[in-house]
Amino acid sequence: MWPERFSINVLEKDPNFYTVEFGCFSDRRRVLISQPWHFDYKLILMTPLDAGSVVTAEMLTSTPFWIQVSGIPFLKRSRALAQRLGEVLGRYIEVDTASLKETWGPYLHVLIEIDVTMPLPRGTGFHFHGMAAPVWLEFRYENLPDFCHYRLSHIVNHCPEFLEKCDSSSAPPFLHYD
Repeated sequence: MWPERFSINVLEKDPNFYTVEFGCFSDRRRVLISQPWHFDYKLILMTPLDAGSVVTAEMLTSTPFWIQVSGIPFLKRSRALAQRLGEVLGRYIEVDTASLKETWGPYLHVLIEIDVTMPLPRGTGFHFHGMAAPVWLEFRYENLPDFCHYRLSHIVNHCPEFLEKCDSSSAPPFLHYD
């Protein structure tokens, strides 16, 4: 699952709670900065541990996501906007500096640590200085695992509600994040 140069040791501490030991610091760093990871349709929440650290499954509630923010008015992309969106969505980590340029592409590319116990917003109304009305900014989460009903721990293909609606209808029901 992870690209590695040295061995990786995985120890199950509790059901669905593991400690991973990397054979070299570079492999560990590469895995942590390449988050989010998922396996078997489930998001893997990770945190780096130092000597003496104590962590429980209940403490793991967030993971970084690269988010594509579209709908930003011309010449309004900025690091300050990325930081403000980070405050709205979770905790700002960084912005892809190339995406600050208007000629780069159609969206601002921001890395934000998201609380996975909260619903994922599809966007937000944002008031820009010098503009009368708020502008709708749309969010696209990169490398997002399958999920249902806005909850990352709830997988659509294993959702009893969704499967029951499929059985009782000729067409699949509307998915909340389509």
